[in-house]
Amino acid sequence: MPREVRTQIYFLPLIVFALLASQLVRAEEPAPSPQGNVYKDVAPDGSITYTDRPTPDAEKIKIPKGTEYTPPPIPAFTPTPKPKAPSKFEYDSFALVAPKNEESIWDNTGNITATVAFEPFLQSGHSIEFLLDGTSVTKGTDSSYQFMNLPRGAHQITAQIVDSADEVLATSSVTVFLRKHSIK
Repeated sequence: MPREVRTQIYFLPLIVFALLASQLVRAEEPAPSPQGNVYKDVAPDGSITYTDRPTPDAEKIKIPKGTEYTPPPIPAFTPTPKPKAPSKFEYDSFALVAPKNEESIWDNTGNITATVAFEPFLQSGHSIEFLLDGTSVTKGTDSSYQFMNLPRGAHQITAQIVDSADEVLATSSVTVFLRKHSIK
């Protein structure tokens, strides 16, 4: 038999004996009064003890009934509706009207003017941002912008309306081909 099992068997009778002995000791104590009575016991030396357990010489003390409080009924919980997030303003139309998509522009100075049209009018806090080949060039309230000194070749022009948090609300892009006359 393993040592652990022998140890448990050896201590088992001791544990049972201890439990039975504790029950016998408890049986000798007077049970607390179920009514919640209070007893006053005066010892021969004059000391006074108050207890909830009666003793042979104890005097039962009448305790006046305490103040009762009835709380008001709890009102029914009605959650307040969450405020709706303001919906994003939407423009009915927004487009780059000049230059046209895939237009070839002949300009030796490399200047291209981009113009947008949109409805309704530009809202407060909104601005128009022009981008050239994916890089922001200007942001403001003007509906046109002139790109200057561009090199020849293909360029992507993008215009977008952004709000005060720089969130894009509308966008339009065109690809243009800038051509320059060359003298040979």
